[in-house]
Amino acid sequence: MYPSAVERLYDCEVLDRHGQRIGSLRGLWLAAGSGVPRWAVVGIGGAEVLVPVRGGQVRERRLVLPIEKHEVEGAPAAQGDSLDVARVHDHYRLTASDEQLVRHERAAGVGAASVSAASVSAACVSAASPRPPRGTPPAG
Repeated sequence: MYPSAVERLYDCEVLDRHGQRIGSLRGLWLAAGSGVPRWAVVGIGGAEVLVPVRGGQVRERRLVLPIEKHEVEGAPAAQGDSLDVARVHDHYRLTASDEQLVRHERAAGVGAASVSAASVSAACVSAASPRPPRGTPPAG
């Protein structure tokens, strides 16, 4: 995923599959190699929880995730630069695989992002990546 596409996710409202508001996007965990979002840090009533973004779609400045709002209730809290892999996978009933992730946060008040590395095991999840700009040669 292109860095600008990741940045645009911060402008999105996070909704469940039925269009119910889950919360606001506060941060992301990206696959270290590809930059594809794997987990969203979502603010919900003063708390920040982790939500999988597998299969998520951006529609009109909304990040629509294929989960139910009630599934986020009781989700593991986001813990800075660490990710409790076993707990978050158990909560969402996901199968885990080893993958290096980096925590990505938009810098406060500026539109830029800061990225900090963290080596963790994470779910093998995917999110749709935008198409490259026209005229960009295919990778590979």
